Amino acid sequence: MKIIIRAVRSRKHIVDEMLKEIPNAIVYYDDFYKDTMKSFLHVLEMNGSDPVVILEDDVELTSNFLEKLKSALIGHEHELVQFFSMRKADIDVGSRYDRNYLMGQCTYFPQGYTKMIRDYYELWKNTPNGIKYYTGTDTMINDFLRYIDKKYWIYVPSLVQHLEVKSVIDSRRSSKRQSKTFIK
Repeated sequence: MKIIIRAVRSRKHIVDEMLKEIPNAIVYYDDFYKDTMKSFLHVLEMNGSDPVVILEDDVELTSNFLEKLKSALIGHEHELVQFFSMRKADIDVGSRYDRNYLMGQCTYFPQGYTKMIRDYYELWKNTPNGIKYYTGTDTMINDFLRYIDKKYWIYVPSLVQHLEVKSVIDSRRSSKRQSKTFIK
């Protein structure tokens, strides 16, 4: 299984910290596109059809991240799995299936999904959501899951914590988007 970190150069110091825990991760710096959707699509193309975890550059990893990740995937190797959530149900219910994908800080895509999502983008970009939320990679993933009529697994506790940093996509977004279940 590959691990790819989507990043911008201004967050290289955060990525360097992540690489201490996951030294074999592939880092993709968006020097060329400077566009979150185009960057995401490029990462999907880079990956092809392999199982992959895609991380964003604005997270802190739990300790023993790789060990916990492998353990969390047992029984869910053929499903999309999200490893960051900030919903009330994380505390009330714990790990569960869901139909409303939101927040792409750390997601596992099983065999074939990245290629299918890349192909789906060609349909999605002309939909009302594709036009309105053109930078919304999580919106596209959510719409893709609805398109193929699949739920996804939310793993609790979160294996990453969203850092309190300003969004490089939209500086108006709140930096207070943290998981209540993250354990360092």
